[in-house]
Amino acid sequence: MGPEASSSRTEAEPKSAPDAAASAESLRRSIYRARRALRDIAACSDFTHFVTLTLDAARIDRYDYDAIIKRVNTWLSNAVARKGLAYVLVPEFHADGAIHFHGLIRGSLLFVGSGHETAAGQIIYNLADWKFGFTACIEISGEYDRVCNYIMKYITKDNRKVGGRWYLSGGDISRPTVSYCDADWREIDAKEYFIPEAAVSFKYLRVDKTEKTD
Repeated sequence: MGPEASSSRTEAEPKSAPDAAASAESLRRSIYRARRALRDIAACSDFTHFVTLTLDAARIDRYDYDAIIKRVNTWLSNAVARKGLAYVLVPEFHADGAIHFHGLIRGSLLFVGSGHETAAGQIIYNLADWKFGFTACIEISGEYDRVCNYIMKYITKDNRKVGGRWYLSGGDISRPTVSYCDADWREIDAKEYFIPEAAVSFKYLRVDKTEKTD
């Protein structure tokens, strides 16, 4: 074959500058939407524990997302049905490419003291119901909003979706209900927020989800 054969190469051509910029913007927007949705779920669902779920190589292939998610989804579904589990979990890669999860949970799960504490003196529990590896659970205390903000950092840690998803969620979780009304902005007694990415302001009045009106 002559030199002209090189024209049939199938390697992906490098993206042009406009294409690369469009891809970067698309990723930024995707991350922003995922972070906002994740925080909404966390803020409205009254989770009780922060959890880290790892996988034992002797029990499951820690690098095969399809194999992992098939078994993890089965476990989650059973825990939702039998233990009242509510959850939001962010899958993440270890440095070596193995997968683990960070998230927030609530439910009638079995927490067992690990014999260890955090630097702040909080008990670190193990989640006895988790059968695929090691766990670390910390009861949420202090300012709940800080926990909601903290969990979002895992989405932007390396800007990569694991298995094509930013997060997993299920069980009795809640999201905010948004309503719009014709009212004088100055008369609304609520906290004002500004979103730099969208260059818009809004006022958010939180109403307890258990509150009922006639």
